[in-house]
Amino acid sequence: AVLRELPDEELFDRFRRGERAAFDVLLRRHRAPLFTFVLRTLGTGDRARAEDLVQDAFIRVIKGAKDWEQRAKFS
Repeated sequence: AVLRELPDEELFDRFRRGERAAFDVLLRRHRAPLFTFVLRTLGTGDRARAEDLVQDAFIRVIKGAKDWEQRAKFS
């Protein structure tokens, strides 16, 4: 299957097994919506701070990948 057509959970499982391209798809899929959410939540219009928080969130996802259990949707 084409990676971009796979559900988030399968992409993340593939990433956990070493398929880096699967994480790239997740990043492209979720970065902009997460950035928009964070920017609105901050309510300050501080784009640099929002970008830092989004980057931190994805770093935490990467670091926590080995312990991930699918109990809910990835998003």
